[in-house]
Amino acid sequence: MHDPIIRRTLIVAFAAASFVAPRLVAQVSVQGNTLHERRAQPGEQYAGSFIVVNSSSEPQEAKIYQTDYFAAADGTNVYGQSGSSPRSNAEWVAITSSTLVIPPRSSREVAFDVTVPTGRPLSGTYWSMVMVEGVPKGAGESILPGGATRQIRAAVVTRIRYAVQMVTHVGAAAKPQATFAAPAVHVTPQGTKALQLDVANTGIRSFASAFTLEVYAEDGTRVTTAAAAREMLYPGTSLRQRFDLGALPAGTYRALVTLDAGDDTVFGAQYTLKL
Repeated sequence: MHDPIIRRTLIVAFAAASFVAPRLVAQVSVQGNTLHERRAQPGEQYAGSFIVVNSSSEPQEAKIYQTDYFAAADGTNVYGQSGSSPRSNAEWVAITSSTLVIPPRSSREVAFDVTVPTGRPLSGTYWSMVMVEGVPKGAGESILPGGATRQIRAAVVTRIRYAVQMVTHVGAAAKPQATFAAPAVHVTPQGTKALQLDVANTGIRSFASAFTLEVYAEDGTRVTTAAAAREMLYPGTSLRQRFDLGALPAGTYRALVTLDAGDDTVFGAQYTLKL
């Protein structure tokens, strides 16, 4: 049975020192859903696919590879070696293609199969990333005809890669679990104040987080509200949420933060703000 799908696009930009031709970045992207989420049992196999698009007027090349993924509230984002995380499902995922050449103004489908292993206890959410990265024209890894004969020069290349999230929920459905930490009021670059707090997924199931902030004056009057939807929060990972409080006058306020994690699961915290 399919779980509900929450679509989020994760795009990763990085710089690398390379020897490349004058045209630096391949113009490829992943179209549509970049979160593939299923519930399955040990021994079960399922399949899916995603679409890679070339929006340019020339043939473009992309390479496809797997990584693990970890994120922390301090801004850490780690795309580790596939299969290195205890909750990685990278070794369960088989991809049909490792390289693509896409004609101008065209697209290609990339199929994958996921096989949940048997022989060891599995419960909760397991995940990994399939990366789709454009290959610059003339790069040493390029397989396009004529690439090796182009004039080569040294440059710093900014490449864009798309992360397709592969998520498998195994076993009985588990309720989300989360904790709030490190609440603080900060001054924004615009000179206003903001409430900041960290949220950690302390359970074994991933969830997409939807936040709501309500701020009340000492007399109980609600003075401001805010809402935010964030990316998937995986077990053991954390994120930092910040709410702009606007131009609230100096005083003491009560702030109520709620986190809707789906499945009728809501977490809340209340803070006293002295501005």
